[in-house]
Amino acid sequence: MNKLLGKISKVISGTPYSALEIDLTGGGHIAAVDVGFATKTEFTTGEEVEVYFDELDVILAKSISGDTTIKNVHKGVVERVDSGPVLSKVLVKHKGTSVAAIVRTSSWESLGLSTGSEVSWLVKATRVLVGKP
Repeated sequence: MNKLLGKISKVISGTPYSALEIDLTGGGHIAAVDVGFATKTEFTTGEEVEVYFDELDVILAKSISGDTTIKNVHKGVVERVDSGPVLSKVLVKHKGTSVAAIVRTSSWESLGLSTGSEVSWLVKATRVLVGKP
């Protein structure tokens, strides 16, 4: 599970979902969708939060061209790769922290990337969980 720290910069309230924009500690930002079980989100602008998303929900790309509906598109540098016959765990350095992705080894190999390569990582806002520290 990836865990990043940040501060809520924007809340767009809706029912039953709210959109959250979070400024990450160390730089950058990430979007999340809060699935409120009440009529409004429990988060407020300026509040410090923890951001979580699973390694299996991270998509890696050699390059991104054109628009996408995925709000969270970031660049980083491949820090480490642990490959197995089926899956590979790739650590990507992003603004002072590491983000992990678990991808099919054959898919990773088809990108032709290695340690030190620049890579884009993506995660849908609906797969980002936000919690209070």
